[in-house]
Amino acid sequence: MPVSAVPNVLWTMFTLSADACPVVHRERELPVMVATLRSNYGRHVGEPVWEDFIRALSAASPYFAGLWASGEVTPPGPRVKMLRRTSGEELRTTVVSLSIDGMPECRIVTYTPESKNPAP
Repeated sequence: MPVSAVPNVLWTMFTLSADACPVVHRERELPVMVATLRSNYGRHVGEPVWEDFIRALSAASPYFAGLWASGEVTPPGPRVKMLRRTSGEELRTTVVSLSIDGMPECRIVTYTPESKNPAP
């Protein structure tokens, strides 16, 4: 299967038009996604699957290519992310990224919607 046929969030976020991207603050969130990818890439430099993915996504998205070339690195961590629903409504979420012991290539990411009407 060609790399571009492998669905993942990173590929989708960078190949959708800016208007179709469900991330509200794309200019802030996508660089964090690339910097997080780069932090994991350090364990895979030279591996064909990783190199092919980066090369293919760089060809498909000049925006990704520019961010990748910047060399920024950041570990996964908690933050607030705004998402756009298909209805156009914006949803504020708290995102937490957790590593899994014994599985260095895996992580669990939770998106918890913040309440519109927080408890008093």
